[in-house]
Amino acid sequence: MRKRILTVNFYDILHVNHGGGSFCVRGLQSALSKWFDITLVSYHDEYDIYSSRIWINKNLCVASIPKPDTLRDTEKRFYREEGFEKVDIFFDPSLPATRYYADFVELMDPIYEIAADSDILITEHPYTYRLLKQAAPGKCIWYRAHNVEYDYKNKAWQHCESKEALLNEVYDLEKECCDGCDLILTITEKDAERFHMLYNVPKSKLLNISAGIDTSFFVLPSEREKLSMDYEESAFFISSYAEASADAARRVSALAIKTPNIMYYIAGSVCGAIKQCDAPGNLCLLGMISDEQKIKYLIQADFALNLIDSGSGMNIKMLEYFAYGLPTITTEFGLRGISAKDGTHCITTCLKNVEDTVKSFCEMGDSARDTVAKNAYELVKSDYSWNACVDRILNHLSESNKDFYEAVVNSTLNDMDKDADADTLELNLDRSRKYFIFGAGWFGAKCREMLSSLAITPIGFIDNNSSLWGSMVKKIPIYPPSEYFKASDANIIIAAGVSFTVDILCQLVDSGIPLANIFLAFDGVNLYSCGKRIGYNPDYYDVEKLLKFGRKRRRENGAAENHGH
Repeated sequence: MRKRILTVNFYDILHVNHGGGSFCVRGLQSALSKWFDITLVSYHDEYDIYSSRIWINKNLCVASIPKPDTLRDTEKRFYREEGFEKVDIFFDPSLPATRYYADFVELMDPIYEIAADSDILITEHPYTYRLLKQAAPGKCIWYRAHNVEYDYKNKAWQHCESKEALLNEVYDLEKECCDGCDLILTITEKDAERFHMLYNVPKSKLLNISAGIDTSFFVLPSEREKLSMDYEESAFFISSYAEASADAARRVSALAIKTPNIMYYIAGSVCGAIKQCDAPGNLCLLGMISDEQKIKYLIQADFALNLIDSGSGMNIKMLEYFAYGLPTITTEFGLRGISAKDGTHCITTCLKNVEDTVKSFCEMGDSARDTVAKNAYELVKSDYSWNACVDRILNHLSESNKDFYEAVVNSTLNDMDKDADADTLELNLDRSRKYFIFGAGWFGAKCREMLSSLAITPIGFIDNNSSLWGSMVKKIPIYPPSEYFKASDANIIIAAGVSFTVDILCQLVDSGIPLANIFLAFDGVNLYSCGKRIGYNPDYYDVEKLLKFGRKRRRENGAAENHGH
């Protein structure tokens, strides 16, 4: 029998949340699931649209648990009373997870149930450690440290009036977690050294496994479509809000003033660090963007910026820039934990010389840019895959607990013998049916490639954008929705980001299209039938919840428009 792992994370890790933290959680757990049966528990509140159990693959199940209304109210009160609201710090649910989650039966019962049959428990961040300790005293617990949390919060909360008391709480919690866990997984050697110095953690309990990234979206700099024809170059920076990233965003804004020939794009909640009225004309504050929009900027921008000078852990966005072939200008600090070299994999700069570095990069030809991008991509593939992270864990187990390691390996090999396709998601599509793809963007193009691999050629793309009608994507025509409605019993695959997916699903169902004819294609690849499940493909969404959410949002938007008139 395969060994079992229960992993708990205090925030939503599903695909509505596409930040670096959620990528890291999903990435490692997916790679571990080759060797273990894993249940990953996470908590969500803003988008209650998911199935209660989501099978990412045959061996990885996500239990997505909605937060009760009373807990959300308590979190908001915490935010106000501790002074976060006064200094406009983005809502941080970390300490509320430690303080309040254990009081809610609906949050704890799944942990009690799953922990009883698990061999290893993993707390992503220290904030769910006490939940696991309470649910399964005596079980083996690993702490997966995305950074040194005390150091991270010390910077993030520097303007909060309750900073000192809150930091003491984080220190006590993280020390308790480090003392109580059997193994601490770090993502940089620097973090491991800091844990040893700060909490006196024995080095034998510390294992640096680094981090990974998906490498399937690489585009050479010389083959990119320009983001803007009005500017010579375009630069991109994306981050969630933290004080260190807010400082970096302000540096980008200052740089934009000095280099008016370059268009700068900043995405993510870090945009809150800059007032729209203060942004120069060549700086676009995108705010929170969809996965599809993020991919657009990653594959079309000329270069990325990472002007970070403080923080903890690793800048996962650096690996993402590399994986997409986006040449990157970064500080030395921004490279922490990544074995990249200046001039080979990226361009390094110091903060006082950023303007000169950017101007020098703009003079670099396509060939030189392509070389840097290729080198960075190869570095990511060789050293920063999630499988490489898991190999480091397995190597540690082989030395520290040989019997357990052999049981893990033998059970995995036996399982592979029984099912040679254990890691392959099944795509049981009826090739005799006609198919349309709703969404002519990036995800639609990926969906077209996926169907081609299955020897299926869609009749066409459907899109609500009238400016696209009559044009082609991958030699397939783009039609208005009316063209699909005229088709006789054809299937349609929605290939779009989650926000558009909700609206399109409501549009189709309200037009009388049976659910059995509708498929959702997350990332343009993983298919989910609204009528029946396809193999082990992830049924991310509860269709009825999606429809309810979409119709509610449509009513609210309509009410807002009427009020505006």
